[in-house]
Amino acid sequence: MENPDSYIHSNIVGLVTLLEIYKSAETQPAVVWASSSSVYGLNEKSPFSESDGTDQSASLYVATKNLSNDRIFTSDSD
Repeated sequence: MENPDSYIHSNIVGLVTLLEIYKSAETQPAVVWASSSSVYGLNEKSPFSESDGTDQSASLYVATKNLSNDRIFTSDSD
């Protein structure tokens, strides 16, 4: 894999930065979060469903997307 840090920086650090800016905004805008079908990893079921597991990451990219998804869904509790 070429430049794995780019996935970490874009998908995790970038998201955390955006969430911090969002939280500090005087008026918080609506957020629409779109992920990637890649998060279903090695799931052989087709078509995928939102209720399918995402614990079979097939690459670093997928792992960072899963971490981002987890972070976005827990950001309200911070």
